[in-house]
Amino acid sequence: MSWLGSLFKKKEKVEIKTIDLDISELAEWYKTVSKNEITTIKQKIKSHLEEIEVKKKNTKEKLDNLEKEELKNKNIPVREIQIMQGNKDAYIKITNQFIESLNTNIELSYEPCKDFCDNFKLGLKNLRESTKRSYSVLMHFFENEASKVTKEINTLINVISEIEDQIDGNLKPILEVEDKISQLNKEIRTQFKQGDELEGDKTNLNKAKKSLEKIDKELEQLLKSEEFKNVERLKNKKDNILNELKQNDYAIINIFSPLETPLKKLERVSIDGNALIEKYATNPTAALEEDSELKIMQILTKLSNAINTEQIDVRDKKKEKALEAIEKVDKSQLQSYKTRREQLKQSQLAYERTLKNSRIGKDIDECEYRKEHLRDKIKRLEDKTATTEKKLEAKDIENIKNSITEDAEHLFNTKIKIKDDEADN
Repeated sequence: MSWLGSLFKKKEKVEIKTIDLDISELAEWYKTVSKNEITTIKQKIKSHLEEIEVKKKNTKEKLDNLEKEELKNKNIPVREIQIMQGNKDAYIKITNQFIESLNTNIELSYEPCKDFCDNFKLGLKNLRESTKRSYSVLMHFFENEASKVTKEINTLINVISEIEDQIDGNLKPILEVEDKISQLNKEIRTQFKQGDELEGDKTNLNKAKKSLEKIDKELEQLLKSEEFKNVERLKNKKDNILNELKQNDYAIINIFSPLETPLKKLERVSIDGNALIEKYATNPTAALEEDSELKIMQILTKLSNAINTEQIDVRDKKKEKALEAIEKVDKSQLQSYKTRREQLKQSQLAYERTLKNSRIGKDIDECEYRKEHLRDKIKRLEDKTATTEKKLEAKDIENIKNSITEDAEHLFNTKIKIKDDEADN
């Protein structure tokens, strides 16, 4: 019954150790516990690489034997012998090149070993494709020796599989945990940095909002001040002046608008006074302002004569309208418009000087400028803090911790509890 008892005997449980680690201790701890395992894996890989060197030697010996092997049947046509020899030489040459390409002098780390295995498999694929025909011929003439070469190559394949098991099944999981620990530390450093930035940005945001409230109060006081009311009254007076100036200019323009084209034609045929004529045609308000002697009256007389004597071409209704407009021009009325325009311009300049020298206006402009600057700053800080908060929420630190814990338990039979360094502070 002893065999029956052994059948139902419970499997021996593997002891799982438990350890608490601060995040700052994690990398060094893992480096220590994985060191022996990595050393063992590398020793196994090294042993496999040495085995490959032996199998390379064995394969070359088998190729030498194949090369020396002679035909058992001497009664084969010369042509067939030539075909056989050509394929034999090609097969031995290509296979030797493949064996020589297996350089086992490599670093015993993941990437070089992975590259070695990948290159072997690629080389093996090329070997099979390039020797398919020649191998088929050799199997017809030298089946025994050719099979021995193939058998040795198959043993190489088995050793390569053993190396892949070590690097992908044993070494890679250990290195992946190292990467996870590096990622964890990087994420935590980034989190601390972003947390500090977020705290600073929130402080600056509160300061900016308080400054904006303060400026709003300052602006409110300025707008309630007597000085501001006086400035507003001056602005209203200035606006009235500008409206009257606009109406005055409009009246001047109405006088000369029917004469625009005739004046331009007169300017082209006149000997003197051309600049003033051209200005009345294009900008009558400015022309009247600088025409201190009202020479326009002489110009209009000249224009009337030119139209009547057909010195300039003004036809039909346009001719009648032009002559009618000239007839309506009154010198005293023009003088009145001119004088009023000068008075209004002087009043406008006086109000503008007073407003420009007013301190209240500058203070209000400064407040508005500061408000705009602070609004922009608040908007930028609000956007930045919102973005940083989303980044912090998206941190996958706990998942990385859990993954490291699971991997450590699986690889080293050790259950670790990862604590934040700040937790003890």
